[in-house]
Amino acid sequence: MYGKGLMRLDELVKAEGENIRRVAGEHGAKAVRFFGKLEWDSDSPDGSIFVLAEFVPDCTLLDQASLSLNMKNIFGHNVEVFSQAALPQDVLSSLLESGIPLTHDDEYNLGGIQTAIEKAERYKALGREIFEQNELVQTFVVHQLQIVHVLSNRISEDMKEEADEIDWENLVPLEEIPLYKGRELVDEVPAGRDKDLMLLNTMIYAFELVEKHVGRTEDDSQEDELVRSWLAHHLTVAGDACRGLSPQLCEATADIPWHVLIEMANIIEISGSDLDWQAIWNTVEHDVMPVLAAVREVRENLES
Repeated sequence: MYGKGLMRLDELVKAEGENIRRVAGEHGAKAVRFFGKLEWDSDSPDGSIFVLAEFVPDCTLLDQASLSLNMKNIFGHNVEVFSQAALPQDVLSSLLESGIPLTHDDEYNLGGIQTAIEKAERYKALGREIFEQNELVQTFVVHQLQIVHVLSNRISEDMKEEADEIDWENLVPLEEIPLYKGRELVDEVPAGRDKDLMLLNTMIYAFELVEKHVGRTEDDSQEDELVRSWLAHHLTVAGDACRGLSPQLCEATADIPWHVLIEMANIIEISGSDLDWQAIWNTVEHDVMPVLAAVREVRENLES
């Protein structure tokens, strides 16, 4: 991993070519391209390297998360990995033409915020009774609120000053988003066996909710926005729960890719609505049940 200082991006990529090809091949990326400033400063918040990866059709989110972690390890933490399949055409075009994705553009993110709010309001308008009785609808609305929160954090300080009538910090109260509310509650629990058990139970429950949709047809799941949000939300919850596990537990169960699961949650969370649904579906079909079985075994050992 590179440390401090100014360096040329093309020279950096060339110097690390062998490592890049190795990790790309190991994690299902048949092509990777690099974008960013010609001269890259690892100390600058504006020094991000953008990695555009074309993954093989059967790759999962765990493959993408592993590639992301490896790229961060090679280049430093100012790295953003994009799956080409996840990007809308306008975002992909902006990345190819300018080297900067539209996900860093205020107008694009404001449009995403508006769309997410409209989707949430559309389902809320169905009525309180339907909303309260339908878990898919509830989760969809929560997922849209989470997207609003993520996109609002991307808005530049200049735009926030220009639109100072908006309370950007509380555009969506965090207590309305279980993922963030859960983080606060977890932080209040002292480290130890009880906390580990609580987080393992959270993971197991979230994976079990995802497991409900194993066996659905791929077309149904990809076309149904409620199901897609359900899968994305609960995969995020499951991966996010790994953050608070004790180092002792993680070291004792190193065969489970805890850091990869965390990165999976990061990818889903920061991607907003620009998700690689094929990779999510592959994750549900191929990764969820083996990981769930392994986590259940860890819980059983911890309880005994």
